[in-house]
Amino acid sequence: MAVLGNKIKDANEIQSSIKRIAYQVYESNFDEKNIVIVGIGSRGGSLSKLLGAAIEKISPLKLKKSPLRITLPHCPAPTAGNLEKIYYPTVETILPQVKKLLD
Repeated sequence: MAVLGNKIKDANEIQSSIKRIAYQVYESNFDEKNIVIVGIGSRGGSLSKLLGAAIEKISPLKLKKSPLRITLPHCPAPTAGNLEKIYYPTVETILPQVKKLLD
């Protein structure tokens, strides 16, 4: 009987996962002229940079600009619903930044 649970990946497994995601992004967007990679938060920003490099390596797609990294302010995150709405990035706050990248 297999035991299910969390597994910490080593560097090779992480790189393999990023490469697999890069192929999925490319296959879903191979006919696009531009793609935008946005990383939310510090870990998302790091992942977006790795993913952008992997996409450029495995496909003819080239990023016009570095992946966009959107981070939260350096202070404790609120847990109240009304505060979360003004604190966390939303489509409305991310989209203008993405449009700037494409100009």
